[in-house]
Amino acid sequence: MKVRVWRVEDKEGNGPYHNWESVSHLFGLSSCEPSENSRWPMHDGISQCSDDIRFAFSSKTDLLNWFDKDLLKSLIPFGYCVRSYLVDPKDVIHGKKQVAVKGLRKTG
Repeated sequence: MKVRVWRVEDKEGNGPYHNWESVSHLFGLSSCEPSENSRWPMHDGISQCSDDIRFAFSSKTDLLNWFDKDLLKSLIPFGYCVRSYLVDPKDVIHGKKQVAVKGLRKTG
């Protein structure tokens, strides 16, 4: 049985952290140093990071807690939108607030 995950991504399937320099001002963060309010995926308890990992959320509510509605609106001009995918649960790594998905590829 597949599980649904939710992502913010552009038409190429890249999330906003992939293009950090063009959108960092929207997050109100000037560096990638860990902090209590860090929005960096790798500071969320997920130690596995590689080219075949995409960060997502296990619910739309979790996504909206991370990317509030104002931030999502500000990402639209940069080509970002919310997408959901059905994935195999064995490919999902759970962090504190988000998930990492192995092998997630944009399908359309």
